Amino acid sequence: MARIYLQVLVRLLRFMSYRMTTVTDALAAVDGRYACLTFDVADEHLLTEVLPALDLLRTPGTLFVPTAPAEHQMAWGALRALAMKGWEIGSLGHEVANLTECSYIDQRRSVMQSKELLTNHLGTQPKLFAYPFGAYDATTVSCVRAAGFIGAVTLKPGRNDDDSGDQAPFHLRRLPLHGSLLRDLSGVIKTAYSSSLRSGVPAVVRSHESVPSAGVGM
Repeated sequence: MARIYLQVLVRLLRFMSYRMTTVTDALAAVDGRYACLTFDVADEHLLTEVLPALDLLRTPGTLFVPTAPAEHQMAWGALRALAMKGWEIGSLGHEVANLTECSYIDQRRSVMQSKELLTNHLGTQPKLFAYPFGAYDATTVSCVRAAGFIGAVTLKPGRNDDDSGDQAPFHLRRLPLHGSLLRDLSGVIKTAYSSSLRSGVPAVVRSHESVPSAGVGM
């Protein structure tokens, strides 16, 4: 089901003149329309269902992972192989915790530790951060920026426009997908054509249920 779901979604976005890329590449773009698939769950389903579907479409994704050991978490070797395919690997913090309930020291530790582990294991520094559970505050944004990330995704629905200065990349929205093909395609179409999209600024779509926590930048 996930394979068909993603193939239909990607083809629709391309039909609407979106270019499929990673979030970092979309943020760096100066013009055009860009869509970025993001995923917040790195498990066997991603490898067996999602990756084959996107490989056929030659579409990379941006995967956010926590770095603390966890059951069913994708191994470092698998993450390195994914990065070699052109995927972007971002941080979901060290533990998957509501950072707004943590002290400044604990927030900073989680952000920095995740970046260090990703850098050490993958050989490149992660550029993107995903706020666990979508929870963040001014302290969280400060910690993420201080760690050297260039942007962060939220769970707020909708598109992103470039009218918020240098803060905008740290409040990237993600249009939710719910696993219902017709409902989700309708949501993507409405979001894409709700107003003219400014050049080079991605919006992000997140999905869950039949497709593991995923996103599309538009």
